[in-house]
Amino acid sequence: MNIRFSAKLIIPVLAVVFVVMSYLSLHFWWQDNSQQINQQLDLANHAAMEYAQENTQQACFEKTIEDSLTCREGACTMELKHFLAVCFEHAKPDVSFCQSTPSAQDYFGNVSWSVSQCRKRKVKNANCPNIINNTAKLCAQYTPEAFDEQS
Repeated sequence: MNIRFSAKLIIPVLAVVFVVMSYLSLHFWWQDNSQQINQQLDLANHAAMEYAQENTQQACFEKTIEDSLTCREGACTMELKHFLAVCFEHAKPDVSFCQSTPSAQDYFGNVSWSVSQCRKRKVKNANCPNIINNTAKLCAQYTPEAFDEQS
């Protein structure tokens, strides 16, 4: 009877310990890395604004994919996703490009489209589709006329 009681108790205790350790791990990681991440995002923001002045949304998309060739870690992925979002917002709208994207609500369509776009450009790392999978949402947000014409 005593063994059953301790077995029932050990699982919740381990769960609580796991949650606390995970929180502390993330907290200390963020303390160590937040300044560097914020600097990278500031640099990406500046680069995106500068690049967007002379380019279209599709050019922002192509540059992001090109830059993803060497991207292998989370900080780089976050930086490129931020670059794409900021660049897309400030670049010249590209209705024809946005018409080639799936609906922003079509999750599986977006995943498939992102993978195929990376493969077409011979980018074989797993980060590329993750970086560009919000493109349809960016199109819907900043170039809604591309979807008005399809209806």
